[in-house]
Amino acid sequence: MKLNILFVADEFELAEELQERGHYITVAERPSRGLKNIEESDPFDVIIVDRLTYIWMGLNGVKLVQRLHEQYREKLPKVLIMCSHSDEALREDEKRFEGIKTQWKWPNASDFCKQIEEWFTEASTKN
Repeated sequence: MKLNILFVADEFELAEELQERGHYITVAERPSRGLKNIEESDPFDVIIVDRLTYIWMGLNGVKLVQRLHEQYREKLPKVLIMCSHSDEALREDEKRFEGIKTQWKWPNASDFCKQIEEWFTEASTKN
């Protein structure tokens, strides 16, 4: 299985590991670029967002996911993952965004890749 993944973050070990596993990766270091990728592309299978990437530029990871839910529902991926250093923030996101997966930032890349693939397989069998 090869997944089309949008990676909205500025830490690349996970993106590199996913690419080594054969997945197609689009990296957007800024949420504004991630939103542009979403607008201009076919829906991604998986979107991974760093919750606070570039918060000082006005569009952070949370706002990106909020816009995705409000304006681009047809482009919601099978698996949407929010990463953060804050358990409390992740719990808020789980309540706010239906179906979102959350992950402590950044786990062991190899283990997290396996988890992403499992989440995608699980989501695919539900639809």
